[in-house]
Amino acid sequence: MIISIIEKITTMTENQPMYMQWLLWSFLFILAFLAVYLLLTLLFSPLLFLYNKLTDKNKNNVLKEDDFLMGELVTRIVGDSVGEVLEIGSGTALSSYPAKLYRKEDREKDILLPKGTQVLIIEFDAQGIALVVQREDL
Repeated sequence: MIISIIEKITTMTENQPMYMQWLLWSFLFILAFLAVYLLLTLLFSPLLFLYNKLTDKNKNNVLKEDDFLMGELVTRIVGDSVGEVLEIGSGTALSSYPAKLYRKEDREKDILLPKGTQVLIIEFDAQGIALVVQREDL
């Protein structure tokens, strides 16, 4: 079948100049290459997707909803003021966020957390401010 198609194309292009024959054969070669590429992509993409899911090494980097982040205060927080916390719990990545105290009673008592205090980031409010409490286990 393929040989007969090649013979038909050859007989059709016999009367054409040599550069037209080269252009036509180049175009057909590229078209055949793309067809093979698309066929192999369709065949192997489900297998590669499954391989990627089974060998994903970043699953432990995804935080669950009940996980807390560890941080260190870059600036102090007093009462209801807003400071800055550097998130250090993920290992190599460092992220800085504005921060204020999580507990309402701590804010009302004007609790002071100095610079360098180890804290837990409990959650983020609607403005993106990290709500923190002092780590007691250190």
